[in-house]
Amino acid sequence: MRLRSYDGRMILTWKGPLRPDPKLKIREEIETEVSSREAAVLILEKIGLQPVMEYFKFREKYRTRIKGEVEVCIDETSVGSFMEIEGSKEDISQITAMMGLKSSNFVKASYIELLRQEETENKDQNK
Repeated sequence: MRLRSYDGRMILTWKGPLRPDPKLKIREEIETEVSSREAAVLILEKIGLQPVMEYFKFREKYRTRIKGEVEVCIDETSVGSFMEIEGSKEDISQITAMMGLKSSNFVKASYIELLRQEETENKDQNK
């Protein structure tokens, strides 16, 4: 579950399990806008969920139509800058080919995984 705040909106997202794919990170996502952060947090707590991480990122969104709808996001985080491409598998393949991107450079780790990895590396360096 993710509770995201941006542009004055609050979006609650359920993320399904990753589907096996050698190149892409594919999962079902269901989103809904909520009007109260406090109520959403209370509901999540009442069903037994607790926050595991809070992080900030700056995101620029770009949209294009290549047969279908494709959204390209540039995210700046404390662990680096990343491009996220959302759309059908075929459209993602087409746009990454147009950009000259190779699947060997794709990062399938989540931001939480990347942040935890950085945290661990920083602890190891400080020993």
